Amino acid sequence: MSYDSSIATYLSPQARGIPCRDLKARAPEIANYMGYHSGGIQKYSMAAEGMRREARTCGGGVPSMANGGVSASLQSIEATGMVKVDAERSLSDALTGLGMKTVDGSSNRIRLLN
Repeated sequence: MSYDSSIATYLSPQARGIPCRDLKARAPEIANYMGYHSGGIQKYSMAAEGMRREARTCGGGVPSMANGGVSASLQSIEATGMVKVDAERSLSDALTGLGMKTVDGSSNRIRLLN
């Protein structure tokens, strides 16, 4: 799966300034800000645009969280208030796919820190 690098522009200035060590704890807040809500994705939000792009990239459907779906992962995080293992893996793969590097500069899987 390829990832649209413009996804990074969806993050609010506040989210861009969050240290990596705080990302996991603040993931539900970030997902909510983007438009992922327990009742579904908010119309005309960053979440709706991201889901539209993900569906287009994936041939018309959005993959499940277990299959690397970013939208499904963010929806799960907001709805449950926690980052499940599959969601962490999906988001880590997406960040790595965008060219983000680990602290040591390698391109190994990015790990959301506790």
